[in-house]
Amino acid sequence: MSGIRVWKFAETIAKRGHRVVVLTSSHGMEGDPGLPPASLCRELEGHDWSRPFHLLVPDPENRWLKGVAEGTVPKWIRAIIIAHAFTEHRGMFYPWVEAARKYLGEIVAHFAPDLVWATFGNTDSLHIGQSLAHAAGVPWVMDIKDGWDPFVPAPFRNLTARRFRDAARITSNSDFSAAVAHPWFPQPRTTVYSGVDPAFLNGVSRRLEDNEFRIVLSGGLYQEPVLKDFLDGLRSWLERLSASARSHVTLAYAGAATDVLKRNLSAVNSLCEVELHAYLPFPEFMGLIQSASVNTYLWLPATFHHKLIELLACDRPIIAFPGEHEESKAIAREVSGDLRCCETPERLAAYLDCLWKHRSSLKPKVNLEVLSQFTWDAQAKNLFGVFDRALTK
Repeated sequence: MSGIRVWKFAETIAKRGHRVVVLTSSHGMEGDPGLPPASLCRELEGHDWSRPFHLLVPDPENRWLKGVAEGTVPKWIRAIIIAHAFTEHRGMFYPWVEAARKYLGEIVAHFAPDLVWATFGNTDSLHIGQSLAHAAGVPWVMDIKDGWDPFVPAPFRNLTARRFRDAARITSNSDFSAAVAHPWFPQPRTTVYSGVDPAFLNGVSRRLEDNEFRIVLSGGLYQEPVLKDFLDGLRSWLERLSASARSHVTLAYAGAATDVLKRNLSAVNSLCEVELHAYLPFPEFMGLIQSASVNTYLWLPATFHHKLIELLACDRPIIAFPGEHEESKAIAREVSGDLRCCETPERLAAYLDCLWKHRSSLKPKVNLEVLSQFTWDAQAKNLFGVFDRALTK
C-alpha cells in the first residue's frame, strides 16, 4: 500500500548502504499469487541489497469491500461494512493485512529490521507497519501523506488514532499534512517533502515551435464542478481567439481521471486539440510537463499537492485552480517559480490571454540551486534524522 514516495526514499536509503524491504499490496496485478512466505528466506538471502527488496503481497478480494468501493451495495449495508472494518479490523483493507501477516515472522527472522516506516494513505498500511514493529521489538515511524479526516470516517477517527499513538515519530509530506494530523497524533513531527528527480534539474525543456501553445493539466480532477469551472475559463479564452490562433492550442491531460475529463470535454473539444494520457511512465510524463507552455492542476483544499515541486522544476508558468495553500505559494517564491492561483473562470481566461500574448518572451527564472534542496537525496537527510531520533529516544 505505497506509492512513489515510499519507493523513491527506499531507493535512496539503499544507495547509502542500508538494507530495505518495501512491503506493498499487489493491487492492480490481479492473478499474481505472490511469493510464498516459506520462500521469503531464500529470496532475502540472495537479494542484491544495493536496491530495495520489494515484497508484493496479493490483496485478497472481498466482495463486500469491493461493493463499498464501487458503490454497488445499499447505503445501510455500506454503513455496517465500514463500521465493522474500522472497529474490528482498523481499516478497509483488512484482508490484505491478514495476508501480509503471514510474512511477518519470516521478515523478523531473516531480515531483522531496526525500524519500520509506515505511510498513511490508508490505516491498513499503519496497521501492518505497527504489527511488524511490535513483532520485531523495534520502533516505528508514521508517515502522513494524506489528511486523517478525509480518509477516516468521523465516528472512528478518535478510536483509530488511539490505536496508532505508539508511533515513535511522525513524518509528513508537508507542513500542511503535519498540522492536519496534529489533533490526532501528539508525537514530534518533521516535514519530509516528496522529492523531485534530479533529471528535472538539468535546466533543459523542450523548445516550443513558433505559436505552439500547450496547456498541460495533470493529476487528480477531484470535484467535477471545479473541473467544469476550469474548462469554462479555458473555453472563454479560446473563444476570444481567431480560428487560426486556436489551431495552435493544445490541452493535454495526464492522470487517472481521463473518464471524468471526457465527460466534460464538450466545452472545449471543438475549440482546440486535446490529448489524453491515462498513465505515462516517468520519462514520458517528465517530457510532457516540460513541453508545456503552462502547467496546470486542480487544487483540492484537503490535501497538499506535492506535484507542484516537479512542475516548478520545469521552469514553466504554473496555474493552480482555484487556489493553493500558503505553504505551496511560499515554496514557489523560495525557488523564484511562476505560480499563479486563478480563483475564477474569468481570472483563468485573463491569465491565459496574458500568457498567450507574451508566449515568445518567457524566460527561465527558477533558481535550480535552491530547488535542489527538494531532491530525493536532499530530503532523505531529513528522513534519516527522524530515524536516528526514533532509534535513540
